[in-house]
Amino acid sequence: MEWGNREVEIGFRPEDVKMEIESGPVIHARVEMGSNVGAEKHIYARVGKSNITLRYKKNAPIRAGDNITFSVRPSALHVFSDGKRVGGFQKADAFSNSSDSP
Repeated sequence: MEWGNREVEIGFRPEDVKMEIESGPVIHARVEMGSNVGAEKHIYARVGKSNITLRYKKNAPIRAGDNITFSVRPSALHVFSDGKRVGGFQKADAFSNSSDSP
């Protein structure tokens, strides 16, 4: 992604992910693997060319090869450039033009 004419990375914390989405912008991912860890399931997935790890309910019927959608509150997104935090999203429509898919 570009931010002010420079390449950036977008980060978020697992606790800021919402898997049950009723409406609004979403991010699409393809599940690579799921792993039960204590009281939760770690989901290893790909968004485009990027690897991500999500936390979800242990009994979730999510398996390798599944396509999933999730959302992240825009104010919970962190923007990095050259390994340093440069800002974040404040507008609710930050992903409104996103069409990333696995």
